[in-house]
This record gives sequence, C-alpha cells and structure tokens, in this order.
Amino acid sequence: MRRTGARHYSGTMTPTLSVLADLSLGHVPDADLLLRFVRDGDCAAFELLVRRHWRLVFGVCRRVAGDAHDAEDAAQAAFLVLVRRAEVVRGTHLAPWLVRVAYRCAVRVRTRRRDHSPIDLATVSAPEPVDSDSLLCAVLDAELNRLPAKYRIPVVLCYLQGKTYEQAAAELNCPLGTLSGRLTRAKTLLRTRLVRRGVTMSAGGLMAFLVGLGSGASATDHAVRSITATAASLARGEAIPWRAQVVANGVIQMMTWKSKLVPVLGAVAALLGLAAASASLEPPKPPEPPRIPVLALPTEVKKTDAVALQGVWVFDAARRGKVDALGMVWASRVVIHGDAVSVEPFLDEKLVLRGKIKLDASVEPKRLDLILEELDFAPTGDPFKIAAGTYPGVYKLDGTRLSLCLALEKDGPRPAAIDAPGERVLRATLVKAPAGFKEFPKEVTVKAVGADGKPVSGAVVAGFMNHQPPVVERTPDGRTIPPEKLTDEQRKKLEQLNKVPAGAIRDEGTGWTFTSSKTTAADGTVKIPFEDLPFHSLVVRDPASKRMGLARVSPASLLTDTVVMVKLQPECRVHVTGECKELTKSGLTDVFHAYVETPDGRRFAFNASESGKLEYVLAPGEYALHMYGSSLMGSKRVTFTVPKDRSEYAVEPVTLPPTGFLTLIGKPAPELTDVVAWKGAAVKLADLKGKYVLVEFWGYWCGPCVASMPVLMELHDRFKDKGVVIVGVHVDADGEVDTVRALDDKLALYKKDLWKGRDIPFPVALTSGKRAQDDENAGRGVLATRYGVRGYPSTVLIDAAGKVVGKFHARDVKAAAERLEELLKEAKK
Repeated sequence: MRRTGARHYSGTMTPTLSVLADLSLGHVPDADLLLRFVRDGDCAAFELLVRRHWRLVFGVCRRVAGDAHDAEDAAQAAFLVLVRRAEVVRGTHLAPWLVRVAYRCAVRVRTRRRDHSPIDLATVSAPEPVDSDSLLCAVLDAELNRLPAKYRIPVVLCYLQGKTYEQAAAELNCPLGTLSGRLTRAKTLLRTRLVRRGVTMSAGGLMAFLVGLGSGASATDHAVRSITATAASLARGEAIPWRAQVVANGVIQMMTWKSKLVPVLGAVAALLGLAAASASLEPPKPPEPPRIPVLALPTEVKKTDAVALQGVWVFDAARRGKVDALGMVWASRVVIHGDAVSVEPFLDEKLVLRGKIKLDASVEPKRLDLILEELDFAPTGDPFKIAAGTYPGVYKLDGTRLSLCLALEKDGPRPAAIDAPGERVLRATLVKAPAGFKEFPKEVTVKAVGADGKPVSGAVVAGFMNHQPPVVERTPDGRTIPPEKLTDEQRKKLEQLNKVPAGAIRDEGTGWTFTSSKTTAADGTVKIPFEDLPFHSLVVRDPASKRMGLARVSPASLLTDTVVMVKLQPECRVHVTGECKELTKSGLTDVFHAYVETPDGRRFAFNASESGKLEYVLAPGEYALHMYGSSLMGSKRVTFTVPKDRSEYAVEPVTLPPTGFLTLIGKPAPELTDVVAWKGAAVKLADLKGKYVLVEFWGYWCGPCVASMPVLMELHDRFKDKGVVIVGVHVDADGEVDTVRALDDKLALYKKDLWKGRDIPFPVALTSGKRAQDDENAGRGVLATRYGVRGYPSTVLIDAAGKVVGKFHARDVKAAAERLEELLKEAKK
C-alpha cells in the first residue's frame, strides 16, 4: 500500500464540529470516505468511518477480549489495519470486513495477555456447554467469523447493522430471493455449529442474539479522536502506540501471508505440511525373516527411522527455493504419532495441518511421500482450502536432526537430492524436541560481549540494517526531477518518505539505519519477545567502538538455552561494485540493489545505488551477496569472506546480465501472442503503428494493480482519440483465469467498490503463468517473460514506430497525462 498523505490531525476537533462533519458527510458511502482519506489525507472522513463502525468493532472486541482495556486496544488495532489496507478494502462491504478484522485483533490481544498452561498435544478437549448470554455472544462471534463470506456479509448487514432486506440486496447487487436464501442458509449453519458446542436455540432466539451483537457502547469523542489521530500518525509514518501497532502488524502479516498463499496454495501447504509430515511413519509390524539376507538391511533401516521419528519436532531452517521461509513456521510444532503427523499452529492460526507419509529407506537418498489432508480455512473467516494431495520428497535422518527436500507441487517431480536446486522445492531442517517439551519461551535474552567476554552496553540490537539512497521524485518515464523543480507537495512527500522510521536508529557516521532496534543495558543484555524473532536477524553493533556481530537464531536453537550470546568484532568497510555492460552501452540507467545474507540465507543488510558503487559495514565472516536491478538488469548471487584484522575489503566486481526488457528497448515490440482469451476486441500491435501504445501487465491478485486501474481508465478516456492506445495483459500465475467470465467474476466487487461501477474500457489479453515453467520465470507466463516483466503493475511504452521506448509510470493521472502530451507534441514535430 502506498503511503497516505494524511494531513496533520491534532485530535482537538470539538463535538460541534464533529456533528457538523457527520451531517455534511453522512450521505457519503464508506468507499468514498476511504478514498478521501487515502488520496487527500482527509481525517474528518476517517473520523466519520470510526463513528459509523465503532459500535460494531468495539462490541466484537469487548466480547472476545473480555477486558475493557484489551477491547479498546483491539478496536484501535482494527482501525489501524484499515489504514494499512485502505486501498484494497471493499468499501461498500466495510462493516463485514471490519467485524472479521476486529475478531482477529481481539483474539490476538487475548492470546498475548493469557498465560497459557501446558497443553497435551495428543489430546483435544471436548467443547464445554455455554449457558450465559455473554459467553453465547462470544461463541456467536467466533462462529460468525467462520462463515463463508457470501453468508457472513448478509448477516452483518441485516442483523448487526440493521439494514432492511431491500437495502442489503441493493448493496450486494443481488435479488431479494438470493439474499433471503443466503440468510436462511447462514442461520442454519450457525444453529448447527452451536449444537456442536452444546447450545440448542430456536430460529427466533438466534435472530435476537444476532441483533444483540450489533448493539454496544457508543463511541466517545475522546475514543474517536484518539483513534483518528493515531491513524493519521500511522499514515505519516510516525510512531504510534506500541501495543496496538504490534497487534495490527500481526493481523496484517497474516492477511498478507494468506493473500500470497492463494495463488500457490498447494505449494505453501507443501512448504509447511511436508516439512512436518516428513517426520512421520507408523512403525511397521515385525517382518518375516527374509529369505535373502541382503534384503534385511533396508527393512531394518526403515523400522529404525519410523521409531526415531516419533515425538515433537521444531524447525531449525526452512527455505522455499532461494527464499528464507523460517518465519512462516517459527512457532510451529511438528507432532508425530504413529503414521500421523500434525503441524500446529499453522501459519500462526488456531488451525492444525494434518497428514501421513510413506517412507522408502531402501534407496539413496531416502524417499518420502506426504499424503496431505484437506485443510479448510473457514474457522479463520477466509474461504480458502488446501486440497488433499501427495507431495514427493527425499529425506535424511541423522540422530535427532531431520533434513528434507520436497516438491512444492502436488504429484510434482521428486527432488533428486537433499540440496536439490530450484524454486519449486522446499528445503527444511528440523530438530527433535526433548521429552516434556510443551511450548517455546515467551522472550529471549540477547547479550552482547566483546572478544574478552565482557558485556557491551549501548550496543544496537536490530532486525535489519538499511542504506537505501534517498527517495527521489521521477517523471512517468523514469527521469529524476531536479530539486528546484519539485512542488511543495512533492517536497513534503519526500520528507516523509526519507525520514527515519519509528523504532529505527540511524548512525550518522556510516549512514546506516538499523530497524526494529533496541540497545543493550549495562549488563550487555536486551530482551526480545519470541514472537518478534522471525523478523530479527539479530544484527548487533556498538557504534562507540565500531564493533559488530551477528547471531543466528532459530526455534530449534532455543530449545535448551534462551540466552543468545553475540560476540562483537572490529567491523570492516566492505566495498562492492556492480556492473552491466549492456546497460552501460544502452546509455540508460537502472538501480543496483544488493542484499547481504548469512550463509544459511537470512538477509540482514540492504544497499542500493544507480552507480553500482555500494558499501557495507560487516563483521569478519562468510557472507552471500544477492544483487539485482530494477527492470533492466537481472540478478546474481555471489559468496565472499570478510577477513579478520582488515578495516576495508573489496569484493570482486559483480556483473549482472541484462533483462529481456533491456534487450527490447529500441527494437520492435514483441507481438501479443500466447493469449488464452481476450476481454474486448483482440489486438495486434502491428495494426497500431502510428500511435503510442501503453501495455499494462497486471493481475486481479495484485492490490496496487487493482487500485491504480482507475488511473488507466482516465488516461484511456482522455487520450483514446488523440493517438494513444492502452492494452492490458492479465497475468494469472495459476492459470485458473482462462476465460473472460472467470476474470469478470474475480473483478466483480472491485468494479462496484473501487472502480465506481466501471468495467475496464480497453482490451485485455488473458495469459497463463503456467506456460512458463523455468524457475526464473515461474508464474509469469510466456508473454510477460518475453517482455522481461519482473514486477506488477508494469507499464511498457511503445512508440508510433512500434518500438519499445521503456517503462512508463502510469500511477499518477496528472504526471502521466503531462508526459503523454509531451510525447504527442514531439511526434508532430
């Protein structure tokens, strides 16, 4: 989500002005109020949203969290999530969306507060009967959150918000009969689920309780002003209350993981389930004595593995392709009992992923097949399912250490080795937990010490270090706007973007910013919550003595010791040079980005520059460098070692390959082929010579793509008769959107809520990502790969001669229109 330009909000709006704002904006739909806040920073619009929905949000939080103060924290967090997700929220259905987010925030607040007693993972307690109204309302909140969206939304609109059937049907754009049928089905589902919890209720009684869920405390002016002021601070990148921020970040992270989970649902299921399931096999019955002695060895090995795998396992490492995935399974416990295996919690939810495996220890490497059960996300309020299926892999068991490499596709090819390369495999390592293990520690102590073992006070303990160059304003075709030509609005925006983030420390001597940072006390220690560690690579630096150190932390490493010792050594300035001969020859510019990683792939430092000259401060040791360009250069990964007793060190120059897009600039644009369907009339670029063409690569699954579509619609309206043509290319990673109807179904709510009822007015080519099967371009499709597209949305500008000019920034109507006018004038000369 882009930063909102929230104007300063002091929180001093008087009740009279609040009432006037309510009267003046009372007729404005939620979607328009959100747009005013996102686009214009209109805090009065956001305040009205809080007033409209406070009763619902606080009511859910009060019932679920229990404590009134916890409920206020959860409600505030829910509205902070709205700020962060404002551009892609379906505005006219904001109330149901907020109810679900409020429930998640309240559960997270309650979980953080509660002291968990040890749980026997082998048993599942039966639900207790509910006999009080307050408990029943809380149960109804939980079950309502589990309903699929098509049933949950009508219930919220009609019973919790009190809308008439006619109003709700109009808002949902469905016939009254359809709405009535969904409400009936929703009530049937709720009553059935309540019976399972020991509660029997008539249809009339259920309706009464549902209506009761919509009642609650009215919003006080103080609460509304406080939340609005906090929202404005968040939009400006300023510090906000820590507790609400932690809760909101946790909920947003889960929503983000799930949005990424949808396109590769089976793959991520394999990612976690496979790693867990790889540790299970029911011990076989004693075999008959073999007639041929040589066959007895595989049988005995198989039996030994089956016995050794019983118990609880935790993750020490996990990588999906080249990407570190340990954070996604940070709190997961893998429980093996017989031939059954479970992973809990799954993706930080109160869900359990289950499956079974078959092992074949008679070959080398040893083989395993995971038989994964279906997992329904309905209990979390999301209409997702992980389909049952078999995922092949290989494994190695070394005492209490289990190494795996598994395919990320159901019935996909089996990896050839534990360290098999490729993007569509999961490599994971698990360690067996000691007997009696129940849960991870609540917090971890990090201690910084010098070479002499003495504690180091005042050292910065951070999750990441960043030396990204200042953000600059650019024209739509990528040219930097000189400072003297910036508008006041642009200057203010750049000031906000380039300020030090909340919770970060910038070292003025080196220019490095250390994010999510804390400083050690006099004894050299600092405490970090266990749940925050997945996002900490534990970079430790003492600015006074210029010493540094790194610590590798994993759930497995914390099984026996919750104190992480970090030894600081004299830091070294490391110089890195990136180059691309083709880029230099073209006369164009691009940005060299480079992450520094630990040997096990955990990124902890980032730098970038157009010149390719990069500098890092690092402790002696082994590292990997992943360098890549923005759009004109590819990527490369190299390893290097920083020697001891050196104040400076230069890494061998890194040569990046050109992308397909760089090789296209100045050449005829590739024709739009490998299209599975056209929304609108089919287009041939050869027929468009004499006109400028903008080719927009996008996807329904991409929030920025959907949010910026109105800009393209307006550009189309303004320039369609002036010699500019816009053509969309929809990229579908899974290949499930292969018809116009399928795409329209995906876009239906966006059309109504974000696009003000408009459909896409220009032709769109539908392409499938499944047609590009190499690792580098998996999920992009043949056409996007041919154009060298690496991110979305991406707009390619083609000139009147049919040649590729370069990328075009089509996210700001005014700037894009001005640039198109310039191009059209130049063409007439």
